[in-house]
Amino acid sequence: MTYGGGNQDPFGGDPFGGQAPQQGGFAGGTTVFPQRGPESEVNTLATLSIIFAVVFAPVGAVLGHVALSQIRQRHQRGRERAVIGVTISYIVIALTVLALVVWVVTSNGSGSSPVSATTPAAAAPPPRTTVITPPPPQRPTVNVEDLRVGDCVEVQQNKPDPTQANTDFITVYPVVCEVREGVMQVTQILSTDSCKSPSSLSNNKKTVFACIVDFKGRGAAFYTSAGR
Repeated sequence: MTYGGGNQDPFGGDPFGGQAPQQGGFAGGTTVFPQRGPESEVNTLATLSIIFAVVFAPVGAVLGHVALSQIRQRHQRGRERAVIGVTISYIVIALTVLALVVWVVTSNGSGSSPVSATTPAAAAPPPRTTVITPPPPQRPTVNVEDLRVGDCVEVQQNKPDPTQANTDFITVYPVVCEVREGVMQVTQILSTDSCKSPSSLSNNKKTVFACIVDFKGRGAAFYTSAGR
């Protein structure tokens, strides 16, 4: 027999006036709890990527990318950690490369001095040559005792003789007889200071006297030697 035109329990439901048990309740069924699957686990590589991002950035970047791939496949947690690890790794790598570039540019700039492209390089100075001039040869001297009548000499006055007036210590140089200033010719050789010429030469012992005059040429008359 049908009541109300529907397919109903002929006993009018719960004979005790209660409600039908719901799914998942305690009456006539089993309680169903949601199972926690692999998606609740935190990916280990995601955590390691953050650590290696500071220790060794290239490894941290690789671990971060591998962690992101595993998280998508296994529905795990830790995506934020993997993204942070990858970001820090690339920042550290970029800063390291920038520091290397700056160091290379700075070291090259300090090692070589810039050269202007418009200014020609200054020519190297020629090597200096040291020329040593030998001293002039020492002029030969002659003693009064060795003079002869007709010899030509030059006389260099050194200093006055303090023991005798109008007398100087001299040096006598033999020269070629020629008419020029300073050339004197011996006209007499005497044993006493009796020269008639205005100048005379004597040895230290005052035993030989040479009378001298300015050289006037080969035709000049000579005094005869005496006292020799």
